[in-house]
Amino acid sequence: MKKFILGFVTAAVFFGSVGTYAATSNQINVLWNVKSIKFDGVTKTSSSKAFTYGGTQYVPLKFVGENFNKVVSYDKATQSVLVNTPKPKVTYLGDTLKDMNYQEDYYGNGALLVYNGKVVSQNTIHTKTRSNDNMGTAYKNFLLFSIVANAPSPSINFMEFPLSSKYTQFSTKVGLEDKYQNTTDIAQVEFLLDGNVIKTVELKAGDFPQDVTLSVEKGKKLTLQVTTTGKDHNSIVFGNPLLK
Repeated sequence: MKKFILGFVTAAVFFGSVGTYAATSNQINVLWNVKSIKFDGVTKTSSSKAFTYGGTQYVPLKFVGENFNKVVSYDKATQSVLVNTPKPKVTYLGDTLKDMNYQEDYYGNGALLVYNGKVVSQNTIHTKTRSNDNMGTAYKNFLLFSIVANAPSPSINFMEFPLSSKYTQFSTKVGLEDKYQNTTDIAQVEFLLDGNVIKTVELKAGDFPQDVTLSVEKGKKLTLQVTTTGKDHNSIVFGNPLLK
């Protein structure tokens, strides 16, 4: 048993109720009898010692929070301890993750990858740094596939991105670009993970853009592929394509 200065305790109640304390430096007797702290049976080491006081075990809040994947901070202005769920890290296609392969089966077709209003990858297509879908939603992060009229039928374009098993989820909003919203062509959009189709979306004039969210956990390569009938000009936009 040792005496402890209450005014200098920075800890949280791990078991039991929260106690109150005075702002003065009153001495209390605590027991340094917590030998280990285990999370789901796994022992974790804290740089600050846990202790027992009044039959309750006290453990540093930052240590506990971080082991439950929380962000713990102190707001000096309000004298508040903040425990928050961390925001997931997201990666837009074209930011730190560039395309690794692009293929088209007709020289007039093309693709354009833009991140934050800047062209990242351009393949035989007119340059633009903004794109709107047929509902008027504007994007400055997008992948655009363009198919010209009289292309071979079917006409296939695809672009591949290396995931290297670093991500768990991919999301985007895919639809017709406003420029060719009245196309008579029909497009089939396929999402492939390691060569296997995991989602298919069909788009024709009058269709709403679709929100797509896919699990890509442990995936090594993501492929975005567009197949069209080649009867008319068509342009497919993947708005805000991002990985988590």
